[in-house]
Amino acid sequence: MNDNQLMHAMSLDDTYRVEQVLARGEDGITELVTIDGAGPFVRKKIRQELARRNVWSALTECSSPRLPRVEAAYELPEHFVVV
Repeated sequence: MNDNQLMHAMSLDDTYRVEQVLARGEDGITELVTIDGAGPFVRKKIRQELARRNVWSALTECSSPRLPRVEAAYELPEHFVVV
């Protein structure tokens, strides 16, 4: 990840407002967030080495009401983040 990509991801991450922490563990954190008054959304920050990017990528193309809808996914230095 280059400096521009890192700055963009950090800027995006800071745009969300954490309303409530739903779960926290050594593998990551799950939060209820809003952005510019929209939401709420669930944001998962998953440790880089545990993230299954191919699964999250496949979910972006699914429209089943039984599966989570992925609004955004981005990388931070220590976490893969999915909203």
